[in-house]
Amino acid sequence: MIRRTLVVLLFTALAACAAPAPAPEAEAPVKTIATGFRAGQDGLAYAMIFDLRAPFDTEVRAVTEFQNPVRGEPPLRVEQTLAAGQRRIAVNSPLMHEIGNHRDYAVVLTVYRDGALLVTHRDTARFDVEGAMVPMFIRRGITVR
Repeated sequence: MIRRTLVVLLFTALAACAAPAPAPEAEAPVKTIATGFRAGQDGLAYAMIFDLRAPFDTEVRAVTEFQNPVRGEPPLRVEQTLAAGQRRIAVNSPLMHEIGNHRDYAVVLTVYRDGALLVTHRDTARFDVEGAMVPMFIRRGITVR
């Protein structure tokens, strides 16, 4: 009886090891290549670069919405037309003059063709500067909370 139980356990263990591995998840249609912020003399802007894994064969419209660091304000929005075959999307938000330090901010890229939604890609951009750098932002008219 013990020998029979061991044989059954052995076959069960071998069957579990031989089970096919789960299929890998399909690659997302969009990948974020770079995320950050650009500080200039007139304010601060999100700076993002996205890569389309499979470019579209016709012209499409990309809309990027950036979480507005000013509470209660609508997202900052940028619309672009992408040429057929275009893989890279580089986008800067409209300028801002206030931001919270040590915070993640939501960024959403949507791609449309003839009004139909094709792709939605969500990511975050983190604003995180050392306290010693805050005066540089203040001199540029940017409030860092």
